[in-house]
Amino acid sequence: MAQTDEWSWPIEPDTATPTERDRPLTFLWRPRIDERIASVVLPPARSSRHEIARELRAINANLASLRLELPDFGVVRSRHHLILDGAYYRPTEPVLYRVFNRGSFTLGGRAFGWWQNLPRPWRQRLMIDDEPVAEPDFAQLHPSLLYAMQGRRLEGDAYETGVFSREHGKLAFNVALNTRTLQGTIAALAKKSMWTLTRTQTAGLLHALARRNAPIARYLHADQGIALMNLDSRITIRALQRCIAAGIPALPIHDSMLTPCRYEGSVAEIMEDSAEFVLKRPKPCHVSVSVVSIPQMPSGWCPPPSLPSFQLGLFLDLPAPVVVGVQIRALRRSLGLSQASLATRLGCRQPHVANVESGRHRLGKWAQRRLRELMREVRDQGR
Repeated sequence: MAQTDEWSWPIEPDTATPTERDRPLTFLWRPRIDERIASVVLPPARSSRHEIARELRAINANLASLRLELPDFGVVRSRHHLILDGAYYRPTEPVLYRVFNRGSFTLGGRAFGWWQNLPRPWRQRLMIDDEPVAEPDFAQLHPSLLYAMQGRRLEGDAYETGVFSREHGKLAFNVALNTRTLQGTIAALAKKSMWTLTRTQTAGLLHALARRNAPIARYLHADQGIALMNLDSRITIRALQRCIAAGIPALPIHDSMLTPCRYEGSVAEIMEDSAEFVLKRPKPCHVSVSVVSIPQMPSGWCPPPSLPSFQLGLFLDLPAPVVVGVQIRALRRSLGLSQASLATRLGCRQPHVANVESGRHRLGKWAQRRLRELMREVRDQGR
């Protein structure tokens, strides 16, 4: 593998140096002999680096067409950056790169994009293709994965000990997954500015977590976090592929996904199914969702007075398999809608609407159903 600077890039043989967008895989190249540990979590997927690179390029080709925007309220914009609460963030195309660790494709491998750096309150204000987003996320992902690998299901909260706060328990558990000894975990926690427990209290908390999670206690202080990251990255990639196949816009946040609110339930199901597929265990993880209601039509919207009445009847009575692109374009313009706005209401993407109007594609059955619902709303509001 060719090595440049501190990273190692996978470069196809007999090709020129790739551009930045052609480099979807990265190694954090810090190998040491004592760092070469074997994953005791799950056997690695049998994929070559070229297959992984092709897989990610295919995902990026789809994500690059998404419009990811942050409304201007409270946002300061410089030439290249967003300035949020005094911190600088540089938005780029919504594409991903994967970071592997220690010279191995079985360690690390999480996918990164610029939006993941945003604090959660700002992420919740993002818009994907002009739609507000939801963020379904895996509840207690790494504990759930470890329990599933032991053939068991996590019951209750893995971070609750009954003595210490959940916040302390969650941080201590996740740090313990990434250290090699109990003393190393205590030292790592003591260095964190938000940590308020003494070393004696920290040791007591770690012992309490081990008792609470006895079936998986052997994974604590065993440097297994990096192997778990590889496992959750494979779940994420699988979920992204399923979302793309279903025509659902989605962006990963390691243990969660950003998606338009109306797709939240579907994405949550895809995430759970992806975890089941990767682990070969029935329902190993649970995805938490919010309850958000997004109206299909803006409040107070009325159909324009110039709306031709024949078009209402035409689309309400149209046979299901046939929708004419020219008629859809005429209807959209009479309603004063852009292609992107109509795509939002039909549950598809703007390029698909453009292809339908030009006659290259046919509108799918789900979009046809949404179009009829839209026309009924127009007709009812016009009465």
